Amino acid sequence: MARARVKKIGESSLSKFGSTLKSSFKEVWSYGTGKAGLILLIILLAVTIYAAISMPPNYNDLWSNPSYWEEYPQEVPPAWISFFGVKYAKQFMDEMEKPVNITRDPKTLYWTVTYETTYKLDAEDYPQGVLAKVWGIRIFWKQNPENKSEYIPVTPIYEFLIIRPDGVEVRLVRDKISIEGTNITVGTKRVYVDLPLVLRPDNTRLRGVLAVALSKKYNLTIKSSDVENFEMQFLFGQPYEENGTIKTKPLLGDYKIVLKLVYSREAFGLEEAVEKVKFVVKGNAYGISGTDNRGRDLAQGLLYGFPIAMTIGVVTATVTIIIGLMLGVISGYYGGLVDELIQRLVDVMGSIPLLPILILIVNATYSMPNFPHDPIWRLAVILGVLIVFGWGGLAIVVRSMTLSIKEEPYIDAARALGAGNRRIIFKHIIPQLIPYAMASLVFSVPNAILTEAGLSVIGIEHGLPTWGRILADARAQAKLYLWWWIIPPGLLISITSLTFVLLGMAIERIVEPRLRTL
Repeated sequence: MARARVKKIGESSLSKFGSTLKSSFKEVWSYGTGKAGLILLIILLAVTIYAAISMPPNYNDLWSNPSYWEEYPQEVPPAWISFFGVKYAKQFMDEMEKPVNITRDPKTLYWTVTYETTYKLDAEDYPQGVLAKVWGIRIFWKQNPENKSEYIPVTPIYEFLIIRPDGVEVRLVRDKISIEGTNITVGTKRVYVDLPLVLRPDNTRLRGVLAVALSKKYNLTIKSSDVENFEMQFLFGQPYEENGTIKTKPLLGDYKIVLKLVYSREAFGLEEAVEKVKFVVKGNAYGISGTDNRGRDLAQGLLYGFPIAMTIGVVTATVTIIIGLMLGVISGYYGGLVDELIQRLVDVMGSIPLLPILILIVNATYSMPNFPHDPIWRLAVILGVLIVFGWGGLAIVVRSMTLSIKEEPYIDAARALGAGNRRIIFKHIIPQLIPYAMASLVFSVPNAILTEAGLSVIGIEHGLPTWGRILADARAQAKLYLWWWIIPPGLLISITSLTFVLLGMAIERIVEPRLRTL
């Protein structure tokens, strides 16, 4: 019987909470600002959840790792600029595991394994760069002729070249695989190189190759100095002479991008000479948000900034409101020495300028030798300072409201019935203050987000990829003229702030204590 009664009470409390929540939702929805705020909040929460689920666990390290972004073009706008008639060289990536051709020289008996793809240049523009990445190159072993008990590696020679639409063949890279100083795993047939082999042209050598090849093809006198700083223009362009100066124009058509691996006669099973080959041509536009100076996809940074921004805003605002609410109630209810201590503490906190003390505390903490240099800990320090200095304003207002509430007749009646201070505070006073606290909470969320963004811009960073850090990087690189780097994070900060402001306006009209009977 007692168990059934407890269950009934629990169900009643849950039902009451659900009914209250539903009623509050309807009230907020009844206002235009509430509708707009709730719709935006649902969108923000959906994107935040998706980003939190899809974010790689080590994304912070990836964001700061230049090699992770080496396949992406640098400082290019979003790809959708093509809708406005802008023509650009497109980004191109092609992966393959099997070669297109395996041949053997009848004289030397050397094997040539060929991987090939085609890039089509169809815009009056020049690509930003070209590279190839190779994983799991096959390496063979043979007996050392001088010492039959030893085996020496047989590594291939690799050639990376481009065959232009005009038939000019440009060798970008030619070298021999070296495994010295490389951690390798030796199997019965295969050796896997831990890191992918990245093939990119050496500009110094490429200048000479282009100057010779194009001079011969177009009957011009092209010097290496003419090609300097314009390697991609000459690689993907047609040279011509104008007023004694060598210039180029884009050479449209199909470019064959080729990787050749040349093995000695001992090689076998070359259908699996490598695990994977990736060819990359860097275009002049990328994705939906473009890239920064390191080639980082800004769309990823903006997406994964959602859960961080929401965490910063909600956690800071929630903890600040709870502290301010509790200390304000204690101060107003107990009075005397307790009230005096809390109010003087509020005065001290209010007289300290937040920004200078925040800079001082954060920098001093970061410089401590035993402080963990983890972005989470750095962010925790910033949030801690914001919380410590953020509860005073709410505590003052809550104190004045508590002074009024505790003089109400039902408080005296509760005391007469034997209710203790704790019960009076949590049962009769705090419920009256919750509406105001909720409105303050909603208004406080954008403040925390804006503060974090502002700190990042002035150089106080925690290391996590946030919208503020994206803006800070643009400022540090003096790239404020790159609109795709500046406007999107600024818009997201503004939209997130607007969401909570709209909700706060709706809640304020519903639960403003001055409009309701306490």
